[in-house]
Amino acid sequence: MITPAPIITLITDFGDADGYVGAVKGVIYSICPQARIVDVAHDVVPHDIVQAAMALEAAAGYFPRGTVHLAVVDPTVGTSRRRIVALLEEAYFVGPDNGIFGLVFRRRPPRRIISIENRKFMLSGRATTFDARDVFAPAAAYLANGLDPTELGPEIDDPVPLDWPENVFTEGEVTGAVVSADRFGNLITSISRSDILEGVFSFTVRIKDREVPGPASSYYGDGVPTAGGGYRALFGSAGYLEVALPGFSAKERLSAERGEVVRVCW
Repeated sequence: MITPAPIITLITDFGDADGYVGAVKGVIYSICPQARIVDVAHDVVPHDIVQAAMALEAAAGYFPRGTVHLAVVDPTVGTSRRRIVALLEEAYFVGPDNGIFGLVFRRRPPRRIISIENRKFMLSGRATTFDARDVFAPAAAYLANGLDPTELGPEIDDPVPLDWPENVFTEGEVTGAVVSADRFGNLITSISRSDILEGVFSFTVRIKDREVPGPASSYYGDGVPTAGGGYRALFGSAGYLEVALPGFSAKERLSAERGEVVRVCW
């Protein structure tokens, strides 16, 4: 029987110009040369933990069991913030304890969370500014080699939550916020399909000075809505309500940033 090579995914805000991603991969291959490394995203906006969390949530569920997900957007690197490994449904999640795994945890509660503290599994002479290379990459590689995560450190039960808006529910309405915009300028909100009452098929999305009928579309190019000025309301591939303006950037046209209030009424 052929044993497939372990998969390690990478999400960072390192970009491609400085060699940081290459250093992380070099450490992984030095410890686990048989690993298959998958680059999910390295152009996350610097220090944007929410964007990284959303990228991880969108991708992680489509990898096979045994995958190690390494996600590092770490604006407080070098401080006392913890370094963690979480086990969820036969997959590992490695990175800083700053909320980056918050959306994954919301959908699939972790079976176990370990604080990485055993220096035996870190690079010797490590820097205070590059935990991705010196702490997280070795941990991910050792886990891919079959290491029992309990060897990395003690178990914890109080991970830092993601800074994510809490939706407010009233009769006939849910209020949330814009949490991100993709590269096409589609505005992604904190409101998911499950937040709309079961059996509700028609509603209005209110954002800034616009009222957009929803769900006006099942996909971005699905006809021309009769109202809303060409804007479309639909549930994207990750299940979150989006406001889109096909062919243009809804983010730019509405001048909407993260935190912009969004109301769904029915």
